[in-house]
Amino acid sequence: MKSIFEKLTQSPDEGFALKEMRASSYGCPWHFHDECELILTLAGGGHRIVGDNIAPLGPGDLVLLGPRLPHTYQN
Repeated sequence: MKSIFEKLTQSPDEGFALKEMRASSYGCPWHFHDECELILTLAGGGHRIVGDNIAPLGPGDLVLLGPRLPHTYQN
């Protein structure tokens, strides 16, 4: 499956971007970006696919992803 490039920050001057998701269901395309990404799951469940690893996803999960690492989260 081909991954999609996603830009997290709007300009090179931005040090970080913050995104909060509150939904009864979620999903994102298989994607990657140049920035590192820190993801904290507070509620819900499902699975995450990071590179060639598939793992269960649940409350309290904290994941740091490196740049250009393809990943997706699904419930």
